[in-house]
Amino acid sequence: MPTDIAELLSQLTTEEKVSLLAGGDVWRTMAIERLGIPAIKVTDGPNGARGDSTTGARAVCLPASISLAASFDSTLVGEVGALLGRETARKGSHVLLAPTINLAKHPLGGRNFESFGEDPHLTAAMATAYITGVQEIAGVGACAKHFVANDVEYARLTVSSEVDERTLREVYLQPFEAAIRAGVWTLMAAYPKLNGHYCTEHHWLLTDLLRNEWGFDGLVMSDWGATHHAARSINAGLDLEMPGPAQALGPKLLAAVENGDVSLEVLDQRAGRVLDLVQRSGRLGVMDEAPEQSVDLPDERALARRASAAGMVLLRNSGVLPFKPEVVKSVAIIGPNGDPGVIQGGGSAQLPSHHLVSPVAGLAAVFDSVSFEPGCLAHRYLPLVPDDAWVGEGESRLRRELFAGDDFNAEPTLRKATRSLFSLVMGPVEGLPDPMKWSQRFTGSLRIDTAGAHQFSVFAVGSSRLFIDGELVVDNWTNSTPGDGFFQKASAEVIGRIELEPGVVEVVVEWTRNDDDQLAGIRFGWLPPTDEDAMMASAIAAAAAADVAVVVVGLDADWETESHDRPMFGLPGRQDELVRAIIAANPNTAVVLNAGGPVDLPWLDAAPAALVAWYPGQEFGTALADVLSGAVDASGRLPVTFPRRLADAPTYLDVPGDDDRVHYRDALHVGHRWYDAREIEPLAEFGFGLSYANFDIGEPSLGEPTTADSVGGTLTVSVPVENTSERDGTCVIQGYLEPPRGAHRRPIRQLATFGTVHIPAGGSATMRLQIEPRAFEIWSSVHAWHAPSGRYRLQIATSSRVFIHHLYIER
Repeated sequence: MPTDIAELLSQLTTEEKVSLLAGGDVWRTMAIERLGIPAIKVTDGPNGARGDSTTGARAVCLPASISLAASFDSTLVGEVGALLGRETARKGSHVLLAPTINLAKHPLGGRNFESFGEDPHLTAAMATAYITGVQEIAGVGACAKHFVANDVEYARLTVSSEVDERTLREVYLQPFEAAIRAGVWTLMAAYPKLNGHYCTEHHWLLTDLLRNEWGFDGLVMSDWGATHHAARSINAGLDLEMPGPAQALGPKLLAAVENGDVSLEVLDQRAGRVLDLVQRSGRLGVMDEAPEQSVDLPDERALARRASAAGMVLLRNSGVLPFKPEVVKSVAIIGPNGDPGVIQGGGSAQLPSHHLVSPVAGLAAVFDSVSFEPGCLAHRYLPLVPDDAWVGEGESRLRRELFAGDDFNAEPTLRKATRSLFSLVMGPVEGLPDPMKWSQRFTGSLRIDTAGAHQFSVFAVGSSRLFIDGELVVDNWTNSTPGDGFFQKASAEVIGRIELEPGVVEVVVEWTRNDDDQLAGIRFGWLPPTDEDAMMASAIAAAAAADVAVVVVGLDADWETESHDRPMFGLPGRQDELVRAIIAANPNTAVVLNAGGPVDLPWLDAAPAALVAWYPGQEFGTALADVLSGAVDASGRLPVTFPRRLADAPTYLDVPGDDDRVHYRDALHVGHRWYDAREIEPLAEFGFGLSYANFDIGEPSLGEPTTADSVGGTLTVSVPVENTSERDGTCVIQGYLEPPRGAHRRPIRQLATFGTVHIPAGGSATMRLQIEPRAFEIWSSVHAWHAPSGRYRLQIATSSRVFIHHLYIER
């Protein structure tokens, strides 16, 4: 430990040391001013740096991690990481709570979009590049999360992930071990239990493995609210409870120290790691916090656009793509996600972006004539009110009043303009007699354009109700029932209906928070009278009249979000019906899937073209136009398997779990390995993706020596590639290692290496792929890594099912 930290520790009282081990508020550690120890501020990621979420500061919204992984481009992910590091610094923060390096284990996983996909090797490589990029920025560190086996959202606060040690070592720990090798500053311990013990209290995980075996010298913090017991967590190896103020630690930890349940030596170790984080951040003696900044730069928009396009995966193309602007003059954009489009998933990953380029706006900048028809509805909750439906200008469209307690007849303690009746608040509101007891009233004038039965809804963490022109329309106050919104802390959505005529109505929403929860939130929805049959007919007519049709369907942040898994495999609403109708109406149709993970695509074989856009960030429309027009090659590859049926998935019988357990019975056969082992044909295999260019992949050659040594023996495989087409393109090559037959049960093959190379038309390049010794090794029954001897075959491939060449490696 550095001398200055040792000196600081010697000057701290026991009470001060204890105070350092729990947050001061939602996003900051505790400061100790008398010794010049400042608070360290953290910010949510992974597709941006949000700041503390109360300042209104906007941020660059980058593609979701699953989209970044689909690029199979570590260099690009490193560039994105560096941008995120700069954004973290601009938000006055010192730690970015990212990357998420759990696996997309189950097709319906609520946070699949936050992951780098289903494969441990791909995830480890992406995590390494991401972390290295973030930590290039002085004073900024990354936080790899969620350690470990938090791969679905089912009952995540109480569930036990049941995983055998070999599977844990070879699959789920692999990305975290890579993060440690990359020098990540901090780790976040997960909510679930691992084999019966909370991850925040798991001594083997946090001390035996992480500290003693891997040599991790950084800080371990809890996920927000994941700390349960003072002595057990601190003795296991947890350094920091988040958020603050302390719930499980604080006074309870002080009592544990005083009665001898936690030793002073252990307390010093934990406090020392908090001080080490302060020092790494360059913050010792710097007490002032930098103000949050919203910086919107052209070169960063360009990187966001490039990253978004690089992750888009062309699943099918009968020859209709690319749509050349000199030939295609009219484009009909169809589908509920066509305007404005969904740029990010839900939960802690959400942030207010600088701007949003919709598919309509993006394609309108390239093609002469662009029309839009939604075609159908696809919402989970009633849609949020569009900004332009409120009468007024800018931020003054809505008025927000804050009351101490729950008396709406009292004088408000705060009056403020706001832009949305969607609010999320974490932690107390300072300046009130009781900072956890308060209420809010929102008032605004809503423009009504259509006569008929309008639907309104409201739900909140706490009690809520809605008045239209003084009439109570939604009562979610007196008989609220539990729902799954706001991290499963909100009441269920209650919908009320009222007949309205065109004009302006006054909307009043009252909400009193549940003071038992750190988090508070409210959501207001509105759906005017809607004729879906007429919507469908208008969409079909628009598609038939245009040169080409682009159907943008998918999910959104209500369907895919932290705290719960998706309830269905198919697309919600009548979206499948809409896709089939548009394909029938226009033979030049491209279907765009705007979602964060695998979805049932029953119409795929009939689609002239299909593209997976994921959640692509703020440059959705510009990037989509780049790929559809051919300005950029289609180069993304699937980082997850798309099964034909949910029943084909390796986790089908195990998720959701039962009796508060999720059994990892697929063991080593995660993702594409399962489909190979069971000889199941997927809808689209891992690593698959089409290109507009054509490539000739030559015979691979193995660099000297021809055998891999387990001590530092990284292998290099050279693969010549020629672009045989008349356009520039991007070639993605994957290497799958097949073990020799023997006594050890192993996957048939597993991803061991990959690379991406950009080649101009008619050009050539040599791709050099590297294979680490760990690719040959298994975790043996004697609790050690071991590389079985024999003849391994390396398949040079363009997906997990399409093999071009192979070579043998003797061990």
